[in-house]
Amino acid sequence: MLKSTLNLWWTPLLSLFLLGATSLVAQSQQIHDLTFGNTIDGYASTGGEGWIQNPGEVEIFRFEVTVPGQKIFLEWGEQDPALRQLPIKLLDPWGKDLFGSPQVVAAQGAGGVKDVVRQGVYEIGVGSEDA
Repeated sequence: MLKSTLNLWWTPLLSLFLLGATSLVAQSQQIHDLTFGNTIDGYASTGGEGWIQNPGEVEIFRFEVTVPGQKIFLEWGEQDPALRQLPIKLLDPWGKDLFGSPQVVAAQGAGGVKDVVRQGVYEIGVGSEDA
């Protein structure tokens, strides 16, 4: 299994545990709604949250910002070497990528502090439909 952890927080901690295994090419998106203080754990037996099982899969994690002007901090805590080319995007409510272009896990380690100047739903996209 491939494993990585992404932490996103401003006050409470939000952790995403991303696991993956390679098999056939599949193009699919899984969308998960997040709230601060909750954890998406790929080891949980309750569903596919946090699993990237096939090349071409994309996990999208959505969270709502109700107070614009805050800052969030993104950091990859634990990372499997096999995930080092996994692209990640942080999209604001208008679809602008706050990283400027798709980042890869290895290149960013810590995504750093990002301003969330707009109220609305933000998305973290992990993976690529290009297998």
